[in-house]
Amino acid sequence: MANYVFNEVEFCGAAGQLMMAADLFQKMEDCIPRNEEGQWPPFFIEAPKRFFADIDVAYLPGSLKVDYQTDWIPNPEDLVTIAMHFDLSFESSYVEHGNGYYGACRYQEGIFLHAWIEDDDLLLIGYDPGHEHYTFGDKVFKHQGECHNHILKEKLDTLEKSVGYSRSR
Repeated sequence: MANYVFNEVEFCGAAGQLMMAADLFQKMEDCIPRNEEGQWPPFFIEAPKRFFADIDVAYLPGSLKVDYQTDWIPNPEDLVTIAMHFDLSFESSYVEHGNGYYGACRYQEGIFLHAWIEDDDLLLIGYDPGHEHYTFGDKVFKHQGECHNHILKEKLDTLEKSVGYSRSR
């Protein structure tokens, strides 16, 4: 049995484009039989190596939130293909605890940034059992996931600066 990677992505863009992307994800979820070949739309030049499973789509004003699973490894490059096709930007994150995959991505205006937590990062996370919290540097976190999110945000922000890109926040 595969280890499942839990992925979440939030797309932003024009309402019409978001609705078309939502329709695509719903068609992917409804694809029967469940196989990789039947799931991919024609704008994928090459069939991806991972398919989307257990897709949950939520359309919100100005954004589209999609939660899904992949087996063994994440698939951020497929998200870039979808975002490019629909002229959208996105932020995403993924986690697979068994193999220790924790990562996050951003795509906007043709720039794709991808950061992940490495073993060296994990060694810098502390846990205080007396206070039941995690530490990273001088920051304190109630939950380990919050600590991971902080590390990933710092890494993505550093990547943005290194490519000279600044998002309006």
